[in-house]
Amino acid sequence: MRIDFTPLTRKLHPYLTGCLASVIFLTGCAGMQFSDMFSGYAQQMQPVRNQIEQGQLQQAQSLIITRAKTENSYALSQLEKGRLAFLINDWAGSQKAFEEAYDYVKTTNEQAKIRISQSLNQASALLSNDNALPYVVPAYEQSMMHSYQALNYLMQGDREGALVEVRRANIVQENALKQNQKKLDEARSDALEKANVSESSLYSSFPDMEATLSDVKGGFQNAYTFYLSGLLYEASNELNDAYIDYKRALEIYPDNPVVINDVQRLAQRLQMGVDIERFNNRYGAYQPKTESMKGKGEVVVLIELGQIIPRQDASINIPTSHRGNLRFYSLSLPSYNNAGRFTVPAQVQLSQSENSLVAEPILELLPLAKFQLYDQMPGMVARQVLRIFAKEEIRQEAARSGGDVGNVLASLYNIASERADTRSWLTLPQQIQVLRQPLQTGPQSIRVDYNGQQQVIDVEVKENRITLIKLTVTGNYIGYISSNL
Repeated sequence: MRIDFTPLTRKLHPYLTGCLASVIFLTGCAGMQFSDMFSGYAQQMQPVRNQIEQGQLQQAQSLIITRAKTENSYALSQLEKGRLAFLINDWAGSQKAFEEAYDYVKTTNEQAKIRISQSLNQASALLSNDNALPYVVPAYEQSMMHSYQALNYLMQGDREGALVEVRRANIVQENALKQNQKKLDEARSDALEKANVSESSLYSSFPDMEATLSDVKGGFQNAYTFYLSGLLYEASNELNDAYIDYKRALEIYPDNPVVINDVQRLAQRLQMGVDIERFNNRYGAYQPKTESMKGKGEVVVLIELGQIIPRQDASINIPTSHRGNLRFYSLSLPSYNNAGRFTVPAQVQLSQSENSLVAEPILELLPLAKFQLYDQMPGMVARQVLRIFAKEEIRQEAARSGGDVGNVLASLYNIASERADTRSWLTLPQQIQVLRQPLQTGPQSIRVDYNGQQQVIDVEVKENRITLIKLTVTGNYIGYISSNL
């Protein structure tokens, strides 16, 4: 049986033509690919993440969707490309991708107050979803970008370039602190009230204060980036700068034994009397790991585990009054409520000769991602409510113009295009750990046991030098790079 749709097509032609033209125009102007309207970013990136888990990095790289500079997710695409190029030791390619992302961030920051296209972006978002809005690279992703870029320069023998990148990372972190100073002040004020002590005697009278403030800072600052910065400063014999950044890392991760040791060690070396007393009261007297560094060097291992947990598309039903009529509408919003179903990465076991080496966590990326989403949520909800009304107007107009079929088509479009903004840098690790150990100079081997696999890291330790090892483990993949700083 053949059904003739010609009369229906003619009847709906003006509506369909106008609707499709508007959608295509707004999609193109807003800088989103047509697939972004109907498929969330986390869903699009899942094949890439699967290939990384299998250790197929070249294949993963080929699956990243190419974005033009005019597209809203261009910077995010460059971050993903930069990270994968880094993993396959393509330092120049990774450097180029991160430079493109950095240029985008600078440009968008400069235009933030006078964005001419903002109204068009908002209009497109009301007809589709939040993926029509430009992706704003959050502070924690910017700091990670500069950290990887510093390592790119380092692996190409450019220490000055690496130091420029850690300074940029520090600026990002300082700006994040300024933007969130109110939250920190509220936490400090609350702690002072509970402890009933003065600011001057706070730390000695209320030891939990540092943990309280670290919980707040851990939402918007990155201890790993500060530690890497301190490491590069120390290797360049800029000890005061190294000490400052090690202390910053300790403020965020106050129970990391590696960072504690480095802070106490440099406090002693720089004769920071007040700090020495405070740290001794909290952590005990400084105990060197070795009596003498003669004939020894230090090995620092930075371990990246797993892949960061993605945002999920969560739907909730809310009652909303529109033109006097109470109706229930479905809202699609990004969420980390399902984070618990993602497995914790397997533990990495390190050993040298017959000695076990213990690495300590210095960064969990999920709290930073959650904090960012928490800050974005009020704007997302407001746009979602406006979107409901805008799409309802389209549906009613379609019903008037095209009858039941127009109503159905518009309703189907509204449902299909309603996607939460699940964009975030998804090739980042889930956790980063750090290990620092003095070893005898000369060739040394460190054995890695992870997820039933083994890898031997061979390095040349130099006297009174830091040997940096960056180890990445996830799924079936183990990879490392090393450099004598």
